[in-house]
Amino acid sequence: MKAPKFRYARAESVRHALELLQAHGEDARILAGGQSLMPTLNMRLSQPEILIDINRLEELRGIRDDGGAIRIGALARHVEVLNSDIVGKRLPLIAEAMPHVAHVAVRNRGTFGGSVALADPAAELPACVLALGATIVLESVDGRREVAAEDYFKGLYETARRDDELLTEIRVPPQKSENASVFLELARRHGDFAIAGLAAYGRVSKGTIEDMRLVYFASEDRPTVGTAAAAGLRGRPWSDETREAATAALSDYGSVVVEGAPRAVSAISGETTSSHVLSFTGHEAGTGATGSLSIGAAGVLDASGNALGAGALPRTLGDGQAPAVLSAKVTDRRTIEVAFSEEVGLSEAGTAPFGWAVSGTDANGAAVDSISGITESVSGTSATLALDGDIA
Repeated sequence: MKAPKFRYARAESVRHALELLQAHGEDARILAGGQSLMPTLNMRLSQPEILIDINRLEELRGIRDDGGAIRIGALARHVEVLNSDIVGKRLPLIAEAMPHVAHVAVRNRGTFGGSVALADPAAELPACVLALGATIVLESVDGRREVAAEDYFKGLYETARRDDELLTEIRVPPQKSENASVFLELARRHGDFAIAGLAAYGRVSKGTIEDMRLVYFASEDRPTVGTAAAAGLRGRPWSDETREAATAALSDYGSVVVEGAPRAVSAISGETTSSHVLSFTGHEAGTGATGSLSIGAAGVLDASGNALGAGALPRTLGDGQAPAVLSAKVTDRRTIEVAFSEEVGLSEAGTAPFGWAVSGTDANGAAVDSISGITESVSGTSATLALDGDIA
């Protein structure tokens, strides 16, 4: 299909964009990354009179730490957020969520501000900014206002932003060093829209849950805080009884959410009994690469069983003659995404240069030597492992 007719205006400054929004109101659409806008135009689900292109507005770019908050410009591309040292160190929840945001091509063009402005209920970033207590900065010709994330998301693609306002930045409080976070998402394939997901952020001290914020997404018309579950967890040690309390508090929201919330809290609490070891050996002559990674519900775990952030590893693997593993992520209970330091080629036999095995405990806590039937798909610098058994 083809997009409907529309006028196009390239904003020369933020002020110019705001004047265009004031003049055209609900008949205007902002063009930033365009990854959601262009499909809706081509399907004629959106028929604006004018597109306002803000891509050349340098003042809307960048990721900055001003000491009190991490300021993410509306035009910060997903790939910039994914690769940002500031985000990786100060906002590990967002760093953990970024690899789940669509696919590489979309991340190269899509913007952080665009995702928050659209407020797709299945999107990862709105849930993260809500979990972290971010502030959304909106501007119009009449001035600037700041809206708390909990007041910003109103419903299905509905937000507190007025038609004459432009989202210019998101201000996120840095995560406290004593707190922990976990991001979980269930999707049919990595990069697809989430079926259900959870962004969790809280503090656990000496085994007691002092504070917890659970935000679930893709199961409602907006990212939603699990206030009842959080209240049931506060001040309690992590135990089977606490797990049951969290599950009961979420019983109205569906089985996926009920399963995910306790998994998120157990990961934050350091419960890592349901973990597996992803081991691999090089079987091409001369590679000599061996090593292992512990994989659990929280993602990659270090030697002490603590969850690591996106892109982090307990050690560098390989002997320099074969690509090292940079990261390994559980994207659902039967899929592991692995990224290598360089392109992974195929051997003369047509097989990928690594053999894989997964061992540890099954979903019932019983020891298993391996989960067989691993299907490997290698492309460039990544590999996808599809298992015939669930990762607990």
